[in-house]
Amino acid sequence: MSADRSPHSSRLRRSYPAPNRLQVLREAKGLSVAEFSRLVGVTPQEIGYLETGKRQLTVAWLKRLAATLQCAPWSIVTEQDVSNLSTDEQQMIMAYRRMTSQARSALLARIVAEVELPDRQA
Repeated sequence: MSADRSPHSSRLRRSYPAPNRLQVLREAKGLSVAEFSRLVGVTPQEIGYLETGKRQLTVAWLKRLAATLQCAPWSIVTEQDVSNLSTDEQQMIMAYRRMTSQARSALLARIVAEVELPDRQA
């Protein structure tokens, strides 16, 4: 595959800029670009590209950055405020998203049964 057709080419990355909250979250942790890049294990320039949308935030990037920021990966790219979710709630959501469809259905049925049980006894 030629450099121009590579999924990692800068031309492709610039074609799909996505808004993100990476800079806001980094600054909220009190980290400079240099400090953050050192913790993530990349160059400050790479962080700059990710923050400005010049480099696409893939799922792998979101997981890596979220681990360093100690936040949920989706909080980097969503405008919704998830700060009110506890760590347990965030972990439950991430685990749920990794489950098979069948496992999700079974879990949801179990949760609904547990929540509705007290209402049935009343």
